[in-house]
Amino acid sequence: MRQKEKPYNWIGIVLLFVVSAFGIWKTVFLSADIDESYAVTLGIRLAHGDRLFKDMWEVHQTSAVLYAPAIFLYEKLTGGVEGLLIFLRLLGTAVSLTLSVYGYLVMRRWVNPSFACFLSALYFNFTPKQIQSPEFTQLLYWGIFLLGLALLEHARTARKCFAIVTAVSLCVCVLAYPYAVWLFPVCLLILWQPYREGGTTKWREFGVCAALFTLVCAGLGALFILYVLSGVSVKELIGNVPYVLMDASHEQSFRQMWRMHIVSLGEMLYPTFLIMLIAQVSMRIDKKRAGARSRFTIAAAAAAQAAAFVWQFHTIRKVNFTILLPLILQLLCFLGYAYWILTREDLLPEGAAKADLTEGNRTFLLAIGVPSVCATLTVLSSSNLTANYSMGFLLPALLALCMASERTLVRICAGQRAGREKALALSMRLLVLVFGILLLTTRVFLVRFTSTQRKNVFEGYYKTTHGPLKGIRLGENDYRQYEAKTAALREQVSEDDVFLYVGCDLFLYSQLPCRIGTGNTISTPAFGEQLLAYYEKYPDRIPTVMFVDRGYVADFSQELEKEPFKSFVEARYVRDESVTDAPVSVYRLREEPQALFVK
Repeated sequence: MRQKEKPYNWIGIVLLFVVSAFGIWKTVFLSADIDESYAVTLGIRLAHGDRLFKDMWEVHQTSAVLYAPAIFLYEKLTGGVEGLLIFLRLLGTAVSLTLSVYGYLVMRRWVNPSFACFLSALYFNFTPKQIQSPEFTQLLYWGIFLLGLALLEHARTARKCFAIVTAVSLCVCVLAYPYAVWLFPVCLLILWQPYREGGTTKWREFGVCAALFTLVCAGLGALFILYVLSGVSVKELIGNVPYVLMDASHEQSFRQMWRMHIVSLGEMLYPTFLIMLIAQVSMRIDKKRAGARSRFTIAAAAAAQAAAFVWQFHTIRKVNFTILLPLILQLLCFLGYAYWILTREDLLPEGAAKADLTEGNRTFLLAIGVPSVCATLTVLSSSNLTANYSMGFLLPALLALCMASERTLVRICAGQRAGREKALALSMRLLVLVFGILLLTTRVFLVRFTSTQRKNVFEGYYKTTHGPLKGIRLGENDYRQYEAKTAALREQVSEDDVFLYVGCDLFLYSQLPCRIGTGNTISTPAFGEQLLAYYEKYPDRIPTVMFVDRGYVADFSQELEKEPFKSFVEARYVRDESVTDAPVSVYRLREEPQALFVK
């Protein structure tokens, strides 16, 4: 049963489109930072002929396969990388818009069109890192949503074409995060659901579906392996994989990683847990009026959670793109708790049946929600950051839970004249609306850059005129640094050089006239055994010129305290004392190095 549309719903949708349009402009044309530069560098390396697992030892290198062809085509059509970042951001915007429109077409079959439009707009205006161009987190965000929508359509129609879309989506997820391969049995289990009837399974039809899904996954996987082996031998590939996993930025143990995640989850969830605890105690006070009290209590708790959202958003200062991520987890947990309370048999309104309230909800909670949660667990299992950085992948699950909650509220309010049901629906919808407003505020006003402090659209920006950032507006300090570093690159590096950069502004790699002198361009540079192993295997990649960003490390001798990179640099390089006014220190390879490797 759908709620009758009201005219002001569509007025809100029009305003939502206007706000989204400004958000697109801001995300495409303002600022550029460390993570995006790393993703662009990965694509540039592939487009320029570097080979996976040979020249490239980055842990996220497989994701670049999906967008490197676009970079290659752009360079062929334009003759260079001028304005490349705007092109990639527009490409990412087109993908997000396509998925959002498709999401609307799917979701409107289950909820009112205006609410489906609102949810699809939330998806469109959110990215896990406030990065619009293709990169590994954004690719997983796209892939897992398309996978969920395909599974939902398959559950509704049992058409085999959606199994194919599911397989393609899963392969995108695996390229973005190889650990996502464990979603394969999860997808098979969800694909099995439409073939169950009355406790029996149509095994023949399911077998055809499962075989088709498996063959597409295996076929695409085989094509990828053949592509990898076109640039590296099997022996070399097997030998290099352990080096790729040596990445020092991901070196903490599994136990340390999950201990860090659990602490982070507790810090994010304590406001919501406190609200749910108070609500649970309140509902046990008057057992005779448990149903009425539960609906009143959930309404009050939803209002409290909305107030907590606003308070957290206003008071958190040390933030960048992470400001919204804890709220996603909090809203998911609160809506899950509220849905459980509102559909309990002993708390239902008089004359209501749980089967009527939850009809169909299980379908999209399973199809969209479960893969989203699994994707989040996948990222947590391989992340070197605290758990709050990974909560963006829960947004598809949150959208599914919003759909289930809305459908349940419509059924609870149908035919009910009591004010408590109306108050419940109003407060729950207000909570989701507050979250949506904060999401749009983040999209429109907050700007991501390489720092942990807030930056907004009202600060001063300067338009770049060259390089991959051409047309992008940067903050004053970022603009001056970009201009100075690119000038130093043009003056100090020639086509015959091999270049290594020690710092966070990896856009330098995307405009090099020469080869990159490292296997791992990870944006949190780590110099140790992995780097020297790369040079030992591929001595032609030993840098002839090395830039050390003074903004990254004022005194490079401090960085050199860590062996074995210290001995390697001291034995082979000499600082160019003639470079004094650049924001980088320049080191050049000695004509007669003391030793190839000093350990």
